Amino acid sequence: MVQFKWDYQINAMTMGVEKPLVVLFSGCVDLMNRNELLFIIGHELGHIKSRHVLYHQMAKVIPILGEIIGKATLGVGELFSAGLQLALLHWARMSEFTADRAGLLTCQSIDDAVSAFIKMAGVPLKYYNSLVVEEFIQQSREFEGYDYDTLDRIAKFLVIASQNHPWTVMRSAELLKWMDTSEYLDIISGKPTPGSQAGQQPPLFCVNCGQRINADAQFCAGCGIKIKK
Repeated sequence: MVQFKWDYQINAMTMGVEKPLVVLFSGCVDLMNRNELLFIIGHELGHIKSRHVLYHQMAKVIPILGEIIGKATLGVGELFSAGLQLALLHWARMSEFTADRAGLLTCQSIDDAVSAFIKMAGVPLKYYNSLVVEEFIQQSREFEGYDYDTLDRIAKFLVIASQNHPWTVMRSAELLKWMDTSEYLDIISGKPTPGSQAGQQPPLFCVNCGQRINADAQFCAGCGIKIKK
């Protein structure tokens, strides 16, 4: 299900585990072109298909629980939850890179994916017609080259740890790096990926709840509906 929210941020979000709901902000719909919007929707669907939503919710709730437990135990409980918080925050940042790959597979245009990043970064509306995607791509590749030592990588992690998403230039750099491995072209051309076999039937999922189902199943194990062949 897709729901629209009146807000001129360029943003979208996914809620719900059993019955996911994708929310598109009005700014996202009005300010994105068709392929950019496909990238955003594909990104959110990537979260759903990768089953990220539950852990995203945990990443938001655990810091609150840690604070409550910490106050009740004079700070001892909060120390124990800190490691779990950091691990979940790091995982949440990495999950955004995975969802970006799903977005690119949906729109199948790196230029539109990058222009979506530029708009999400907050470029003023009056500059939309003069966006230079190639310059942002160059900036993204240069940004990736800044990790000369461990200190650089730690600094990046600490800066983005409490944010909902990594920096847009970081997301662009990761997406470009993935494309350079040729895995993207292999997927859209239908070539077998590592761990798969040529001619192997793709996995099946329930259209009602998203549960993976066996090819010979008559009913979904997740929601119980009859599977249409």
